[in-house]
Formats: sequence, structure tokens, C-alpha cells
Amino acid sequence: MSNLAAPFDQGVFLLHYNRGREGFQEGRYAEARRELESAQKLRPDDPDVLNLLGLVYFKTNAFPEAEVIYRRLANENTNVFILHSNLGLILFKQGKLDEAEHYLLRAVELRPNYAKSHLYLGLLYRQRKKLGLAMDHLRFAGADKLVREVESEMRPQKPQ
Repeated sequence: MSNLAAPFDQGVFLLHYNRGREGFQEGRYAEARRELESAQKLRPDDPDVLNLLGLVYFKTNAFPEAEVIYRRLANENTNVFILHSNLGLILFKQGKLDEAEHYLLRAVELRPNYAKSHLYLGLLYRQRKKLGLAMDHLRFAGADKLVREVESEMRPQKPQ
């Protein structure tokens, strides 16, 4: 018996990846996770597998797992805005506001007119009670309902 690793099987990899992608697209996240984790075992550095697996983790609220993947992808692809935006959102969902702000600001720096990054920054600043900054980002994102809510929070409360 040989100690050599089994040769990589492109067909098996693609089978798992395609099943995982299809499961994700159809909202079958448990199946997608199983298939993509199998694909990742065959190709641990494949960025498409990592990105899709990170999205599956996010959709299933497995934020620590998603964070590991998106930290890696963002660090390996420093100029890809969507990776920074996704990581910022994942960190925000976990209450890691300082880091979330850093990655979301980087996403805005890379793609200034991407509304979702502005929306997440607006929500982050609202949570921190930095209402002026929250308003700026929420307006840019076109989040009119949230803008009205923040405007209401900014008005002095009438004594009762």
C-alpha cells in the first residue's frame, strides 16, 4: 500500500461545488453547507468555494465561521470591496463594532456608491449614538424609514 495521497479528482470537486451552489441558490442551506465543506476539503484555497461557504455560514447565522472565511478572503484580496463589506456586516452582527467600522469604511473607500455598505455604517453609527454620521450614511443608502427614525431620535424630547 502506498503512502501517497489520492490524486485530486476534479469531477468529484465539481460535483460537490455545483451541488452546494445549487443548494444555496434554492435556500437549502444545510445541504449547501455539507456539499461546500466537502468541496473545500478537496480544494481548501479555492476562493469561489470559500466565498460561497462564507455566504452559507452567514445565512445560517454561523457568524464565527463566516468571519474566519471572510477575514481570510479580505486579507488576500485587499481591493475587493464586497469582501470588506461582507466582513464588516458579519462583525457588526457579532457586536464587534470597531472592527466592523474599519472594514465597512474600507468597502466605502473602494466602492463609494455601494449603498449596502453605507446602510450598515448607518446602522452601526446609530447603535453608537453617532446620529449625525448615521444620518449621512442612511440618507446615502436611501433608507428613508430609518432616516425618519433617526431624525426623531435627534429631536429633543418634550417633558411630560
